[in-house]
Amino acid sequence: LPDAAYALQVDPDTRQKVLTMETAMLRFEEEDGSYRTCMCGDGTRFDWKKTPLGKEILVEKEGLAKVVCIVEEAAYTPKSTILVEMQDGTIIEVTPQIRNHRGDLTVVDPNQKIRPTNTAVVLKRVDGTIVRSTGDGEVHVIAKSIVLDGGEKNALGTSSRTNVYVARCPENRMELEDEEGNVLELDGYNSLKLVPVKGGQPPSPRCD
Repeated sequence: LPDAAYALQVDPDTRQKVLTMETAMLRFEEEDGSYRTCMCGDGTRFDWKKTPLGKEILVEKEGLAKVVCIVEEAAYTPKSTILVEMQDGTIIEVTPQIRNHRGDLTVVDPNQKIRPTNTAVVLKRVDGTIVRSTGDGEVHVIAKSIVLDGGEKNALGTSSRTNVYVARCPENRMELEDEEGNVLELDGYNSLKLVPVKGGQPPSPRCD
């Protein structure tokens, strides 16, 4: 970047640092470095603050989605999460992942300089519908009725696939399991089949 003229001042009462630049950028920083904010000439705002578990970075501009990066370096399980809040209220949560020595997906430790290989994504709509990508090619569509009945935390935490649309992208198919354990499978060629619950057989169609 080219050099730019700037002026640095320190508030005599709060000891807050104020930096102004000829590029129309304005930056404030607390004396202890726990919080700083930067405002650009085009209206973009950057906020950085320390948290009990690490730090939080916010980027926002009027008319655009708000982005928040939460880095929990001191958590029991260190991780980073990116939150994107759309103007219609839709929220997207992005969590970088990597495979451990067992081949299982786990969150990336921000204390280590490791590039993520996979990403878990959760999209939450205002009406309650949730779309979750596990990071390994599987996508779950959780209806708002399930979220309203059991709550968002329970809907995301349960391992039950009942009444949840599951798209298995590497296999080019989608499935839906009913309350009895029967599974409807739809592949990429629009072929639909019923996989009955183990040990059961679907009843033959009859016209009485």
